[in-house]
Amino acid sequence: MATTEEKIVSTLKMFARHRLLEEVKEKLDDIVEEATENLEKEIETIEIKNEPLDPIDKIREEKRWKQSFSYYCLHPEKFKFGLRDFNQLKLKKI
Repeated sequence: MATTEEKIVSTLKMFARHRLLEEVKEKLDDIVEEATENLEKEIETIEIKNEPLDPIDKIREEKRWKQSFSYYCLHPEKFKFGLRDFNQLKLKKI
């Protein structure tokens, strides 16, 4: 059996752990609130600048767009190909 001193010590340890958990939860809540406020401020201040592209960058951007899934969704007919297309490509390269 545990003595009264051991019971008191275990009760105090349990109380200290409980109090520590409460403090950690409070600090965590404060940090989360502060982070959400800062995020909202940052979202409000985002500016999108559309700078003119030089011709080379414009061609590169267009090439990336044509290789994207969005372009495929808008123009699925341009992506129909078969085995004949592969054979023709090989012949053209040689």
